[in-house]
Amino acid sequence: MNSDAALRLANLHANDLFLLICNLSQMSNNDKILEIFLRSLQAVYPDLSLSYLSPESVNSGSALKISSGEKDFGFLSFGSSEPGESDLSLMQNACGMLGLILRKNEQSQEKQNSFRILFENMTQGVVYQDAKGNITSANPAAERILGLSLDQMRGRTSMNPEWKAIRENGENLSGEHHPAMVALRTGKPVLNSVQGIYNPEIESQVWMAVDSIPQFLSGSSEPYQVISVFSDITLQRGAQLAESEAISDSVKMLDESIRTRKALLSVVEDLQKTEADLSDTKANLEILNSRLQELVYAVKNLSAARTMEEIQKVTAASAKALLYCDGVTLMLREGDSYRAVGVDPILPLCGGKPFPLESWINGQSILNKQIAVVPDILADAKLPQDLAKDIPFKSLVLVPVNPDDPFAALGYYWSKEFIPTANEIQLLQTLADAAAKAIQNIQLVDNLEKNVKLRTSELEIVVKELESFSYSVSHDLRAPLRVIDGYVQILLEDFSSKLDGEGKRVCGVISDSARKMGRLIDDLLAFSRSGKASMELSPIDMAAMARSVFSEITTENLRNHIDFSLDKMPPAMGDPSLIKQVWLNLIGNAIKFSSKKDRPVIAIRSERKGDEVIFSISDNGAGFDMKYAEKLFGVFQRMHSQDEFEGTGIGLAIVQRIIARHGGKIWASAEPGKGAAFYFTLKHGGEA
Repeated sequence: MNSDAALRLANLHANDLFLLICNLSQMSNNDKILEIFLRSLQAVYPDLSLSYLSPESVNSGSALKISSGEKDFGFLSFGSSEPGESDLSLMQNACGMLGLILRKNEQSQEKQNSFRILFENMTQGVVYQDAKGNITSANPAAERILGLSLDQMRGRTSMNPEWKAIRENGENLSGEHHPAMVALRTGKPVLNSVQGIYNPEIESQVWMAVDSIPQFLSGSSEPYQVISVFSDITLQRGAQLAESEAISDSVKMLDESIRTRKALLSVVEDLQKTEADLSDTKANLEILNSRLQELVYAVKNLSAARTMEEIQKVTAASAKALLYCDGVTLMLREGDSYRAVGVDPILPLCGGKPFPLESWINGQSILNKQIAVVPDILADAKLPQDLAKDIPFKSLVLVPVNPDDPFAALGYYWSKEFIPTANEIQLLQTLADAAAKAIQNIQLVDNLEKNVKLRTSELEIVVKELESFSYSVSHDLRAPLRVIDGYVQILLEDFSSKLDGEGKRVCGVISDSARKMGRLIDDLLAFSRSGKASMELSPIDMAAMARSVFSEITTENLRNHIDFSLDKMPPAMGDPSLIKQVWLNLIGNAIKFSSKKDRPVIAIRSERKGDEVIFSISDNGAGFDMKYAEKLFGVFQRMHSQDEFEGTGIGLAIVQRIIARHGGKIWASAEPGKGAAFYFTLKHGGEA
């Protein structure tokens, strides 16, 4: 073959190999790429015995390495044949380009795997919708929050009425106003949207915080899909509606803060970006994951912060980990000035003293409600001269806390010039938002504690005044009652002959009424003392005490008439004299209200529940209607008339007060005509 023919053949081979490499670069299956490469190369060089050897194979003949430079993928073997010098050079270049293609595909697969793991394990729901709003993909978290499988969601749009979507105020949310549909229609992100949807799996409404971001193909102004990231905030919303749980639940709200979701969404978006530089993408992914972990760690620590200094410390530590800043200062607004809080290198310069808001950019950031970036602090003409000579920092970023109505600002400092990117500013704003929640929680806790102390103090004063009044009145009433009863006795003894039957009956009524009033006063005094008497706690043999009380308030004939049973009971911890008063009232009531039965039955039982013991006393007496049970333990509350059963209506109020002072509870169950049972709890008093 002459030289011209050889040159034409070499050019032909070069064109074939170029087209082959171009086609292979569009493929993603490495096994298929190697198969097609070998088959096509054999067709170009039919005279050569070509074969593929794996990287572990021992090369016994002439071969070319297939490598990307950082990884070997095998060898192209010629067997016993040998290509010409020009063909060898062409095939060597082809093997090198093939190695790069194989490595690119491997890295792409690694990235896809990383994204899939993050996508499938996120606690936030993620849903993909095409340009028409049809759902094309969703992660497991989305399936859990929405109560539908991906197969059930696929093809459904936000316009579907089965979502039963509602706004925060309870009004219906039409499909065209769903964040995803608005983002597709306007081409702009819709953030921080709160809505409720019906979850068919749990048959209940679920509240979500939603961010919807439109996605664009290169060169297109119309989005080809939209990504929605959402968190289940049902518990947090319930906490907002229940003021009694505001403190504990507001802390949990920080873990699902809106800015954290933005950071998560940023991770998802970054993972969706072009694969132009795979090695840089992998490094960026690691940075994003690290920042995400640091943000979550910061939010959790801020949720536990109880002072402004703790907030500053947590924020400083997180900012240094995220963006390697050299200092962070929390500046709190105080009227028309601001004051630095926390331990930080900048504070010795400020000394914690207040500065006017207008004096420098620190305060102006609060006034203007804007983030301020200062690449060179010393170049700022407004910098106070007394600080300029000592400032050890070069760059500054100021972020208002609670941007809509700032009550503070966070200042981030760098010793070398630093100009943050938009994403880095977003990270700093997320930290500031989490700090805002923490500050608001501290203020809420402080206000609640002050209110509780104030109400407690007021209540203590009222209780003391009532007890003093009750005690004084009771004492003041005793003397007149004694005088009344005394004069009645004088009338009956000295003037009995002059009184007719009606006169004697009236004197008897007066005397009986005076005695009843005396008993009522005694019970009032007992009720007053039950709340003031000091307690000396010790283990009490409850069975022995109950048996002793029963014997003390009954005669032998009465005991023989009552079917009384008393189980073996564990000891209880309490004040013996006060607990005896409990048994006196409860056993006395059981005897009184079962006295009209032919055979009264009274049973005392107990049951151990952890470190508490539930004691009960039941009878087969008159009972009462349970619809009046809530009045049972009130002062002067009676379930039966005075004609049916005597009493003052104070005994059960005394019992409840004594049990409450011991940290226990008391309740009852009853049925008219069939008896009643009373239950109360006390701490276990040790081994029986």
